[in-house]
Amino acid sequence: MAKTSATQTQQGQRTKQLTTLTVFMLTVLTVLTQMPANSAAAAIQAANMHTAATADNNVRPAALAVINAAEALSNQQSAVFQQLLDSTAGAAQRGRRKRLRKRHNDEMRLSRLASVTNEAEAPLEWMNACGYVQEENAEPSIQHMMAKKEAVRTLRKALRSENTTVNALHTINIDDMASWRKHSRKYKFLPTLNRTAKIELHHWHRAMQKFVASFAELGVKQYRWDRKNLQVVSATTHELNALLLSARRTLCEVESAIHAVNPQAKIRTVSRTEMQKKLNFYSNDQARVDKQGVDAKDLRFAKQRYNKYLQHMLQIVRRQMLATRKRVGNRATAKSIASYSDESNYSHWLDLADLEGYDTSAQASYGMSDELPLAA
Repeated sequence: MAKTSATQTQQGQRTKQLTTLTVFMLTVLTVLTQMPANSAAAAIQAANMHTAATADNNVRPAALAVINAAEALSNQQSAVFQQLLDSTAGAAQRGRRKRLRKRHNDEMRLSRLASVTNEAEAPLEWMNACGYVQEENAEPSIQHMMAKKEAVRTLRKALRSENTTVNALHTINIDDMASWRKHSRKYKFLPTLNRTAKIELHHWHRAMQKFVASFAELGVKQYRWDRKNLQVVSATTHELNALLLSARRTLCEVESAIHAVNPQAKIRTVSRTEMQKKLNFYSNDQARVDKQGVDAKDLRFAKQRYNKYLQHMLQIVRRQMLATRKRVGNRATAKSIASYSDESNYSHWLDLADLEGYDTSAQASYGMSDELPLAA
């Protein structure tokens, strides 16, 4: 009887220990999921101390399982907190860049450009439209992967805004362009974009450079003619100035999207000499400009081509984002949401193969090829 009573006492003590440990495990897990990372570390230390103080061999493995679970949750918490810090830092940097772009763009005025005496030494109007210095040796990170989707959304928002801005300008009339069709061959040098094309950021960047250069050249000539013959700045010049600023803002947004896709991307800038050879306006004849100002056909086609290019860019971005959403939805239906890792969610914001010039060998770094086929 005494032996049976002792055995029952030992079993009761062991059951009590296991019950206590179970409550302790639940407490640790609750603390880890609700408290900061430093609290998780404290819980791990407490579990270690409890294990060391427990001599029972049956209890020790369960306590070790608690420690392993606690350490895993602690590591996951640290990653989440680091991700939040990176995200906050990225948002602050994007805000700073936005302010820099606004201040840098505000300094671009036709009056300032017209006062330049030596154009060869003047900075290019289409170079560094954003006004910030690219970080050297920038490496892709979770922050960059998260920024890709945001970059396309920002680009879509900017294109929508610029479309509204251009559509509100009516001094240069482009409503009846059909009657000017016979002159369209003259303006083959101005960029055009097929609305069924895919997102080609480097191609768009090259086209925006040409539009910035076009509005700068026509605007400066018209401004000088106004000051000489009218002594006031005409409404046409004001509209050319607005178009110049719009093209520079669009150029900056495209450039920012390129760096979001690939932080190490090389931006190709057309030289002034090469650009002047490409721009084949009637107003290149200075004697003609001195008599009547900038040719009306140059104004119409420059504005109309820019307006159409903006519209088609916006349509392409919208269509691509909608197609991406549908693909992601189909994948989510085929697989359970739990099977998707955080990395797959970030990297599949947009199929990189949809971006012209994407180098599949660089997929591990989420980059784009630096050398892309650029249309003249």
